[in-house]
Formats: sequence, structure tokens, C-alpha cells
Amino acid sequence: MIRPRVARLTPLELMLLPLLLGTRPHGSPGPLQCYRVGPLGILNCSWEPLSYLETPPVLYYQSQKYHSNRTQEVKVPSRQSWVTIPREQFTTGDTLLIWGTQEGRPLWSPVFVNLETQMKPDTPQLLPNVDFYEDDSLEATVPWEAPLWPSHKVLTCQFQYRRCQKQWTQLEPQLKTDTMTPLEMQNLEPGTSYQVSGRCRVESGYPWGEWSPDLSFQTPLLGPEDVWVSGTVCETSGKRAALLLWKAPGPCVQVTYRVRFGVGNVAMTQEEVPCCKSPIPTLMEWAVVSTVNTTNKTLLTNLSLVCLAPESAPQNVVVSRINGSPGLLVTWQQGTMKPWEYVVAWARDGDSLDKLSWIRLPSENFSTLLPGDFEGGVPYRITVTTVSPGGLAASPSVWGFIQELVPLAGPAVWRLQDDPPGTPAVAWGEVPRHKLRGWATHYTLCVQGRDIPTVCMNVSSNTQTVTLPTLHWGSFELWVMVSTVAGQGPPGPSLWLHLPDNEVRWKILPWVLSLCGLFLMGCGLSLATTRCLHQRYKLFPQWIWERVPDPANSNSGQPYIKEVSLPQPPKDGPTLEVEEVELEAVIEPPPASAPLHSGYEKHFLPTPEELGLGPPAPRF
Repeated sequence: MIRPRVARLTPLELMLLPLLLGTRPHGSPGPLQCYRVGPLGILNCSWEPLSYLETPPVLYYQSQKYHSNRTQEVKVPSRQSWVTIPREQFTTGDTLLIWGTQEGRPLWSPVFVNLETQMKPDTPQLLPNVDFYEDDSLEATVPWEAPLWPSHKVLTCQFQYRRCQKQWTQLEPQLKTDTMTPLEMQNLEPGTSYQVSGRCRVESGYPWGEWSPDLSFQTPLLGPEDVWVSGTVCETSGKRAALLLWKAPGPCVQVTYRVRFGVGNVAMTQEEVPCCKSPIPTLMEWAVVSTVNTTNKTLLTNLSLVCLAPESAPQNVVVSRINGSPGLLVTWQQGTMKPWEYVVAWARDGDSLDKLSWIRLPSENFSTLLPGDFEGGVPYRITVTTVSPGGLAASPSVWGFIQELVPLAGPAVWRLQDDPPGTPAVAWGEVPRHKLRGWATHYTLCVQGRDIPTVCMNVSSNTQTVTLPTLHWGSFELWVMVSTVAGQGPPGPSLWLHLPDNEVRWKILPWVLSLCGLFLMGCGLSLATTRCLHQRYKLFPQWIWERVPDPANSNSGQPYIKEVSLPQPPKDGPTLEVEEVELEAVIEPPPASAPLHSGYEKHFLPTPEELGLGPPAPRF
């Protein structure tokens, strides 16, 4: 309910009112805000909610130009923190003094409201016919219309945009209604949904109007411009594994692709490939990735997979770090041919093939500072590739660290064959890169015995085998540690060596041999006295053990027989007649038994008669 009434405050009291209100207690409502809505609209006043809501406040306003001696009152409904004053209750171009009370007590400092500048315009209108342009980046032009406003008064309008329902970003510069310049948006992502809105205010005035409803549009799909290869395309050892990679068009757009691989004029096609990788079959010479945008225009991106000669690849690739810089510095030299461009790719040690980052550089560049969030102690594999229309030539991969840290583990040690015999030799392996966390500067070999203190020695990082000629008999524990520029790591798995006493062994050997000889002699004597007597008839011929040798066993009594060829009898000889004569029987002694030949010849001593020691034998 609004009704005019005579002012109860004199001009002096109005001047003293700000001083009186300055003593309001802490926690009282904030300042009063009033503005017009539109060029011919109502006057709106609002304030923070009051702590005591049972008694509604009362709002007063007084013209400063036309009726300075008249104060009007506006009662506010209970539990409401705003009120509107109809257009009929004030004059355009006037300035009003407004204040409020509750139960006769002032609530806020009075405020002056300029009805010409303190106006909130309506929202601008954004039109849907968005035009897209592709130069160095994707750009869009959005037409718009100013809110209803007198043509001789200028409004300043502000616009904002966001993509994929994320945070709003302000567009610069602000636009004015006297020129109506189209709204331009740059560096847009292809295939991405955007929302745009705007608001306006009176030039050199306040407050801003409300934000307009969002205008939504989607940028066109473009072919993947940045296609690259991850893996070993030119590997010939049979362990070839490679992926074709390309960058996603936008975080909130689902796109499928068509990928074609070929050799010469023969091609194979993979339909509906998800973003953003595809395995490369063996022996392929080229690859093409395509998609279809909203205008049904097919967009292609091709890449040659032919492997060029190794001397065409970049040479002398070096990775280093710059103090205070978050990136890695990579330098190289040009190969035998000038490329079309260079591609520098990097990945963490142990990452899969699709976890690859890369950047493209002009052929005039021979160094770059890799962007990205590199982690200390993590090895990164870096490769520089020459790209030309005829194919690719990659340099050997190198490793780099943004910061070296202390190793997390030590190498394992094992024993080798003694070299020379009696001198122990040991070797150890390499620590994995992700546990080494830097470049090895040297190894430390430590030896500890049961009766000797721990002794350590440093070994070059290029050496992984040592001999230990100073170790004598006993048991020893060995372990190896590795160091980087950041410090020494923990010990690796230990090795126990058990070395016998060689001097004691040589002292005992003669005694052992003597005992063995005595044992063998005893066995021989025992055999000769026992078993040999019982087995003599089986082991030797009978004539060996006869007390009186048999002369028949000697071949000295054997007649010498000589084979003589007899003449052939004549074929036709004279015939003799023989007369038979009876002879007297002659008794012949029995024939001697045939001698036995055993292969052993015995010779006999002369008889006493032959030596002249006895009487001569009788002769018959």
C-alpha cells in the first residue's frame, strides 16, 4: 500500500540522518539498493533480510528536483526484503532520496538514486545463425540484438561463454549498442558444445542487467590434424608393435572414426573406430584417418609409414634439464636430408603405447623445451623423428630425468667361476630405471666376515664384475649399493661366500696318502697269504707249482724239424718185384708219452756226472 504524506523530517534532520544512522549496532542490515528496470520501468529497491521480521519496515523517498518538500511513504509486506515503486510515483530524470525505518527507528543510511543512470536494462538477444571460420584456429561469429532502449542512449554489453557445462569465461572486449559489432569467439575446439550469454548496463551507470538465456551451439567436426605413431614401426626383429594415435576433438563430444591402412594401392578399412587409437598392421606404408562433420563433408588426415634410411634420422640427441624450468630441454642435429618437420615424442618409463605425448616443430628448429608436468625421479623416453612426404626416420630413444633422486634398491650379486682358480669372482646386475631414479655414478661393494669388520670399495659405473684375491678361508657376506648424484641407495640382496682353508688341505694330504698306501699293502699281503694259496691251482698251470720240473715241458728236447720239398715220383717208372721174407719178431720199448706244451720253457742244470763229480754212467 502506497500513500503520500507530509514529510516528518525537516531539511536539517535529513542532513543529520546519516550521522544518526552511523551509530547502528553491529550486524544491522546492509546498504539499500534501488534502480529502475528498463527505460520506462518501475523503481525496484531491495535490502538484506532483517533480523526482526514481525514488524514490517517502511520505505520513504523524496524528490530532489521537483518536490523537495514532499516525502512519500511505501509500506513493505511482512517478511519481504524488497519493494517496487510504480512508474507513476516518480518523474523521469529526477533524483530521489530514499531511506527506511522500522518501528520509527532508521534502518539504513539514505541513498540517492539517479533515475537516468541507475537503470537495469533488459537482456540482449543472441541469434542462432552462428558462422564458423577456420584459419590458424577455429573461430565463430555470433550475431546479437540490443535490448529495447532509447536510441540516443548507449548501452555497454558484456558476454561470457563456456563449453561442456564448465566454468564461464568472460569475452573481451565489451561491446556497445551504438556500433553493434558481432560477437567473435576464437580458439574453439572442433566438435564441441558451447553456451553463450550476455548482459548490458547503461554507459557509465550501474547496475548490470540480468544475464540472457544461454545460446547453445556445436562447432563442426574436423579431421584429426595431429596424427602420430607410437611404437616401433620400423622394427625388423619381429617384435614390432605400433599404434596410430590422434588427439581427441573435444572432451564432451563422442566421435567415431574410419581408419584406412594400405600398401601401395591395396588398402584395408576399419569402420567405427573409437577415439583415439588404432593398431597398425605389419608392413603398412600409409594410414588415413577420417570423420564426417555436421555438413556431411568427409575430412581426411593421412600419414606416411615408410621407413627412411637410418642416416636420415636426427643425430646426437641430448636431453638435459634447466635449473628452475619445469620442462626438459632436447637438442639434436640434422641427418643427411632436410625434413618437412620434426616430431619430438616422450613417455614415462613403463607406460603403454597410448600414453604418448608429442609436439611438432618446423624443420629449422634443432631444440625444444618439452612442456608438461614432469615428475622427479621418473625416467622419460624421448624420441626425435624426421617427417617428410616420403616417410619417417626416428632417432634412437634417449632417457632423461627432470630431477635425479636417491635409488630405491640395490643390484643383486652372484658368484662367478674363480679366475684364477682359488680367487673368487662376483658380478651384479643393473637396477631397473624406475628404481634407479637417475644415472648411476658408481657402485659400492661391501664385504663382511665373522671375524673382520665391514670393508667397502667403490667401483666404476661401467664395471659390474670384480675378483677378490685378498679373501682367505672363511665365510663372507657381500652386497652392492648404487649411487646417483642425489646420494647412495640401499644395499641389494646379499651373497654368502664359503671359502675353505687351502693350507690345511695340503698338510693333511700326505698323511692321507700314507694311510692309503699302508692299507693297500696290507690288503696285498693278506691276499698273498690266504686266498692265493687256495686259488693257486686255478691261477697257474700245474708245472708251475711242481717240485721236480718235467723235462717234457721244455722245448729243448724237441727235435728240429725242417720242411723239405720232396721230388715228385716219376709218372712211368720200372716195376720191381719184391719177395716176401718172414722176419723175426723184435720187442720194441713202449713209446714215450708226448710232451705237454704249456708255453713255458724250462732249462735244466748239468748232472753231476757231466760235471765230473761222480763216476761215469755205465755204457751198454
